[in-house]
Amino acid sequence: MTRARPFPWPWRPTRPDARPRPDAAAPPDPARPPSLVIPGATLDGADDERAGGRLLAFALLIVIVLHGAQLISGSFTRTYDALIHVYFGAHYARSFFDPWESGWYTGFSLTSYPPLSHYLIALLSLVFGLMGAFALTQLLALIGLTVGMYRFGKVFVTARAAGYGAVLLTLSSAIAETVHVFGQLPTTLSLGLLLNAIPYAARYVQTGQRTLLLRAAAFTAATTAAHHVTTLFGSVFFIAPVLLAVVLQGASRPRAGENAGRGGWQHLRRRVYRVLPRVYRGALYGALAITALVMVVLPYWLWSRSDPITQVSIPHGSRANFLVRTDFGFMFWLVPWATLLPLYWDAARRGLNSHRGLPRWPILASILLLSLLGTGGTTPSRNCCCAARSTSSPWTASRSGP
Repeated sequence: MTRARPFPWPWRPTRPDARPRPDAAAPPDPARPPSLVIPGATLDGADDERAGGRLLAFALLIVIVLHGAQLISGSFTRTYDALIHVYFGAHYARSFFDPWESGWYTGFSLTSYPPLSHYLIALLSLVFGLMGAFALTQLLALIGLTVGMYRFGKVFVTARAAGYGAVLLTLSSAIAETVHVFGQLPTTLSLGLLLNAIPYAARYVQTGQRTLLLRAAAFTAATTAAHHVTTLFGSVFFIAPVLLAVVLQGASRPRAGENAGRGGWQHLRRRVYRVLPRVYRGALYGALAITALVMVVLPYWLWSRSDPITQVSIPHGSRANFLVRTDFGFMFWLVPWATLLPLYWDAARRGLNSHRGLPRWPILASILLLSLLGTGGTTPSRNCCCAARSTSSPWTASRSGP
């Protein structure tokens, strides 16, 4: 017969040299606020990096198997834009240094469109043919976009969380629609380059390493060569919020030689003294990025000034009122947001907190503003920001309709 354990009476004396049991829970500290982190959810530095790396490898495997298989099968030939980019790539394959294309109506200059993706198609077509070159270029763009999502995520979250973000990107409905319905190669290529440029810029502003500045400027210039609109909007909605967060982070980091006086004025002087180096580095990166942007886009600007054709706005369903045109709302709002809508509230809540002293509210404010602009003509945001875009080439003008 098993002997019952004695009941631990409250008045049972405890030995002074008794050690707490390993499974005993520590009493809560009333002075410490409750944590939102689930116990065991966080990892130390090395384990976190390994977990993030494994998730990134898994995300890249999804890109190759899921998207790569569809691209190799030639499904992109039934998308909206893919064959036009193949057409531009075929021109550069025939005459790499001559931008004039005479095969469309009376001819037009290809400097009217950012050339990087078409350059890659032309170069890869020497080995894989035009169709294979487009599929491979799009696959490389998706790989760069996945790596960029992981590196960009590590600015604001842990490596493992950034790895989950990379996996979610590969499975997102927005990427599926962009690649396999719209066939937008310059969009995926330029966005991947931008997301890879931002971590270099943020790290340079934090540390001041010049090699990081050169890498950030080079990736920003490549982003412009892939699509200048990505650089223009990305500078406002992605680069600026990240650099603002990095500068604000510096305000809480003590700096050698700062004034230790008390009072509101001394406190303000101390904060300004701490952020001055980061403000200077951010301005230097901005100046270098703008210089690279001007150098890359200069041929396009020179062409646009001399082009005798008056460009007109392209009617587009993304600017419609989605409550009136529910078909456009399904295509341009519900499908792109389908994967992220279940996570939106949690992401917004976490955006109010900081990560290792880095405030997330600047990028949260940018995401909220983009969410509003993404509603098109459903809200007054379309009229407030003048969202109507102009055409960038005679080819796009010909597709705009009357």
